[in-house]
Amino acid sequence: MLPLLGLFVIVGLPGAVAASDAPPTDDPLATLREVFLHPPEEAKPRGYWVWPHGNFDYATLRTELEEFKAKGLGGVDIFDLGIRDRDHVIPPGPGFLSVEQVDGIAYALEQAKRLGLKLGLIVSSSWNAGGTWTPPEFASMNLVAWREEVTGPQHYDRVLPFPELPDSFKKPYGTYPLQVPRDDSGEPRFHREVAVLACPLDATGRIVDPRQVRVLGDQVEAGGRLVCDLPEGRWLILRTVLANFGQQLWLPSDGSQGLTMDHFSKAATRHHFATVMNRLEARVGPLRDTALERLYLASYEANADVIWTPGFQEAFAKQHGYRIEPFLPALFGVEVENADVTGRFLHDYRRTVSDLFVNHLYREASRLCRERGLVLCSESGGPGAPLHDVPTEDLQALGAVDVMRGEFWNGRTNQLTPEGFEELQVVKPIASAAHIYGHRIVEMEAFTSTIHWSEGPADFKPLADRAFCEGMTRVVYHTMTHNLPEAGVPGWTYQAGTHMNTNLPWWNLSQQLHAYLARCSALLMQGWFVADVAYYRGSEVPNFGKPKHRRPGLGFGHDYDDLNTEVLLTARVDESGRIVLPSGMSYALLVLPPDDDRMELPVARHVETLVHAGATILGPRPKRTYGLADYRQQEAELGEIAVRLWGKEPGNRSVDRVVGQGRVVAGHPELELLVAMGLGPDLAVWPEAAENQLDFIHRRTDRGEIYFLRNIGTNALSFEADFRARGARPEAWDPVDGTMKPLAAFVGTEQGTRVPLHFEGHGSIFVVFPRGPETGPQITRVSRQGQRWFPRGTAGCAGFDATIEPDGSVRFRAAQPGEYTLAFADGTERRVRVRPDPEPIEITGPWEVRFPWGWDVPVHQEFATLQSWTESTNAATRAFSGSARYARQFDLPAERLRGEGRVMLDLGEVREVARVHLNGRDLGLSSFAPHVLDVTESIRAGENSLVIEVANTWLNRLRLDDTLPEAQRKTHTNIGGPVGGKRWRDVSPSPSGLLGPLRLRFEDDARIHVAPTQAG
Repeated sequence: MLPLLGLFVIVGLPGAVAASDAPPTDDPLATLREVFLHPPEEAKPRGYWVWPHGNFDYATLRTELEEFKAKGLGGVDIFDLGIRDRDHVIPPGPGFLSVEQVDGIAYALEQAKRLGLKLGLIVSSSWNAGGTWTPPEFASMNLVAWREEVTGPQHYDRVLPFPELPDSFKKPYGTYPLQVPRDDSGEPRFHREVAVLACPLDATGRIVDPRQVRVLGDQVEAGGRLVCDLPEGRWLILRTVLANFGQQLWLPSDGSQGLTMDHFSKAATRHHFATVMNRLEARVGPLRDTALERLYLASYEANADVIWTPGFQEAFAKQHGYRIEPFLPALFGVEVENADVTGRFLHDYRRTVSDLFVNHLYREASRLCRERGLVLCSESGGPGAPLHDVPTEDLQALGAVDVMRGEFWNGRTNQLTPEGFEELQVVKPIASAAHIYGHRIVEMEAFTSTIHWSEGPADFKPLADRAFCEGMTRVVYHTMTHNLPEAGVPGWTYQAGTHMNTNLPWWNLSQQLHAYLARCSALLMQGWFVADVAYYRGSEVPNFGKPKHRRPGLGFGHDYDDLNTEVLLTARVDESGRIVLPSGMSYALLVLPPDDDRMELPVARHVETLVHAGATILGPRPKRTYGLADYRQQEAELGEIAVRLWGKEPGNRSVDRVVGQGRVVAGHPELELLVAMGLGPDLAVWPEAAENQLDFIHRRTDRGEIYFLRNIGTNALSFEADFRARGARPEAWDPVDGTMKPLAAFVGTEQGTRVPLHFEGHGSIFVVFPRGPETGPQITRVSRQGQRWFPRGTAGCAGFDATIEPDGSVRFRAAQPGEYTLAFADGTERRVRVRPDPEPIEITGPWEVRFPWGWDVPVHQEFATLQSWTESTNAATRAFSGSARYARQFDLPAERLRGEGRVMLDLGEVREVARVHLNGRDLGLSSFAPHVLDVTESIRAGENSLVIEVANTWLNRLRLDDTLPEAQRKTHTNIGGPVGGKRWRDVSPSPSGLLGPLRLRFEDDARIHVAPTQAG
């Protein structure tokens, strides 16, 4: 909201609405206020609690959990992980879920239960799921093939060689070895014959008729000898075998290495999860009675060339109604019949893979967890290709787990997909899945980076605000490494992450960051997401969503969800024509894929039902189905449905037809249709250029409307916002400090309410509208010296702020002094003169600065002026990482405290976090710019005592220590540098400390009493 600009008038209004610090019992927002002020445990941030190489320390487990609770976290996920150890200083710890480690987990569960924290546990040492107990028959599988071409006629008699197994697999970031368990003969310890085929080929190497493919399993003798007679022509002999893929866990701790489990086998899933939970329950008893809340499956990063699993043929035939064996050559690059038939078969294959993945892993694991009183959390929604070859549709996979998790990074905005979207901003698809499947929690592996110990709260806030606007409702810090005493500081840690742990120099000043995230999460869990459009994704697999972006036909101000086939088939239409899901979500418009003319027949039938019931559908006429079985008959019926919905002119790209009670449209933008329905933007701003600097999300509850807005840029922004909410007084809720202020200036519009707002750079705010009308003063027009400022000011959007204070007065603040006319809803006007604030007082040096002992820094120093520690003449001070206290006594003339104005302490620039005490009063933390605190109740005439504690990051000390012999270093870590192969010594120092300038700002108050008014 508007910063303290130094110019305001107080307009006293008897009977005005009081601020919400003591809400009346009939307050429609009472529950939301309580949630905002006191976020529930489920909204509080969590973290990956990495136990490096499986190591743990009992005393530190206890103290860290106590610190997590004290600082406002809701829990952590225990994450056994092997980490990079360049100098081989990290000792091996106990193996994952060994007796020793289970004892440590049991102790952590006891302490967490005592503290009221929830714990999670990743189900393997690192990822993917698997472990030392994974036998070859339950390990990741691959379909491999041996092939040769021969010419008939001939009597074929040959021992078919065992197919060659891959020895490595490739990712965009490297090539990795495979380790297939083999027997004495060199063959995989686990393998199964799938099929031996003789396939007739034409001159181009194509299988013309799959019905002529000969399945020769009964003609293969012991030892793999194939004896058969081949007719004249060109033949492909193909031996296909199911074998272990040989992928190991990615980064297991010492003693925890094992095979990745078969993610497509229900038996493998049961074996793995039973092993994990049985080992835990044998030590701690029923898991439902402990602090363990969930088990966690990380993102899928396995890479079989051709995915297969025992029983795949049977599952395929049951699902699609035809045998897969004649089409197996297509999995190895051979065209079967023609490109269309081959593509249809490959779709059926990928669909089977996806369904086995979702049903046999995610749904089965969720069921197993719930049987023990737990829930399953997973990054089942990717990232997908090109980063990871996830063989599914993200929405369906997410809908199969209990807690959906995505991820976003810091410093990876240039890592793009081929379409130009950020590869590691996986938030919006997770939120869409939560909305359409009815989940409140949208969890994010948050702030991941390779910047390492160089970030402060101000770096995280814009990233979090973006994720909140995409739909995030809970943060999971990546990472919160368990700090072993022998590791020193910063300590041993995983090579990617924000390192949000108790070793941070600013950890003791971190509460405001955690509270900010918790307040935002708590409010954004309430009610239902508001979206106008559902974008149907089609039935292709794999299928992954993109980060939130401005859809070309939709523009700014309308939000949307992605929608998949599984959920679309459950939709209905309400009496107003909105498409309604069982989750409670509803949409005015369903948009079909613009670049895919395929549609499954059940989808087409259901779309027709929705249209006849009153739905509006936008998209091109479907022409084809996806799969192979009965596709000609299915496409005939699809064509009949298309004629009934899109009309008889298949070449007409522009369609607008009333069908039943609904409407079918093609070739028109979404925005045009929404406007015709009477749905203007959910949020519109003026001037329009502000659209490029704003983002928002809207939630609706039974008691009110909740909008969260953020300033994307670093520049301040004044604008008018039109909200699609009417009949109630808006309130501004600041998640940084928890204040809630009713707004005095607003006007009704055709679709809602117009409100003037001002944001500082990277500022954010909740604008909340209670359900029902509100009495009290309402300013409907603001003019300055005859020139209109609001609404739609003739001089542009000038900054002012009008709020209702706790005593019932209106506080009016403006960016420029002068005479203002305030028009109220009852038709009265009041003229007020805004005077410039008195000149601020700069608190200059000298400053007494106290540094902690033990860092070679002079403990007591005097700073003549405020400057970065890196500018000190003392080398140890330049390299200091930690917290220091600034102390200053200053005199304030009594005449500067006359009147009823406020006194604000402006700290200027702070790197990174500050806590302020004035005259023995704790004024709290300042984590984000502008660093301004209200000191009205603490400051006094005469002598004042000011103490400011400031903490920075580890970077500067790491730079120095990287140039020193090990014995002289104060810091110790396994990480040699922040990013890009640099050493710490090669990185520029980070400004640190209290940089100022530090000023006292005085805000002159004036009161004018007017009669109470009625909000209109």
